[in-house]
Amino acid sequence: MLLLFTNTIIMYDFFSKALILDREPLGETDSYIHLLTAEYGKLSAKAKSLRKITSKLSSHLEPNSISLIRFVGKKGLHIADALKLHKKNYSWNILNLLKKTVPEWHRDINLWDNVLKGSVEEKRLLSHLGFNISFSSCYFCQIKNPEFFFLKDHYFVCRSCSSSFQIPEDDVVLIT
Repeated sequence: MLLLFTNTIIMYDFFSKALILDREPLGETDSYIHLLTAEYGKLSAKAKSLRKITSKLSSHLEPNSISLIRFVGKKGLHIADALKLHKKNYSWNILNLLKKTVPEWHRDINLWDNVLKGSVEEKRLLSHLGFNISFSSCYFCQIKNPEFFFLKDHYFVCRSCSSSFQIPEDDVVLIT
């Protein structure tokens, strides 16, 4: 990582291999990319003009891709270059779980190794992050072996409570 100090402006420039977790539209043509890296943990970075039809970065920053990425920035993180290395077959559930539960800038080599091997599943990932299903019960009715994990507030929910409390689908992960 290159840091240049000139009148308290810090310039970042570094490379990392990353799993693309999600792309969110930002303005008319830009996107916000959520990714998991080996060296820096989960990051979020802006990609300029990603949604233009002539964008050369768009195909390299698709969710479920492992890409080599160059980050730059002085006011926030930006993606300058990307090269897709290969594609993974993770479900949207897993990508969403990684995006919403892994802390930003927290390096986790074991998690990254499991991502590369393709051995990430909901129960193991939740257990790795400190939410062990075997010790859990529904937050509302205390029934053992809940089927869902509520991402926003980090608690387990059973099937009947998840339907009666109208929890948004994006905020719930089905535990298989």
